[in-house]
Amino acid sequence: MSAMPRRKRVLLAAVTALLWALLSGAGPGKAEAGVAGGTGETVEHEVIKGDNLHLLAGYYYSDPRQWRRIFDRNQGIISDANLVLPGTVLKIEADPARQWKIPYGEFVSRVFD
Repeated sequence: MSAMPRRKRVLLAAVTALLWALLSGAGPGKAEAGVAGGTGETVEHEVIKGDNLHLLAGYYYSDPRQWRRIFDRNQGIISDANLVLPGTVLKIEADPARQWKIPYGEFVSRVFD
C-alpha cells in the first residue's frame, strides 16, 4: 500500500476542514451589499511552518484553488509556488466576503486536527 503524497494530504485536509467548518457555521461570512465578490484591503501574512498557498487561499478566499491569486501578487517575493519559506511576508488581497471569521491559527488547527 503506497502512502498518499504530502501535497494531496494537505489539500484533502484543507478541503475537509472547509467543509466541516461550513457545516458547523464557522465558515466565511455572507457577501455584504455592495461587496459583490469584490476584494478588500491588502493584508500582510507572515508564513509559518506548514503554510502553503493552497492553505492560505482556503483561508483568505474559502477556495484552495485560488492559490494562484496569492502567487501572482507575490512574484517578486516567491519564485516557486511549492516552496514558501517560514518568515516570508506575503501580500494578500483579502476578500472580506469570503474570508473566514475565525483567527488563522484556529483555521490551521482545524485543518490539521
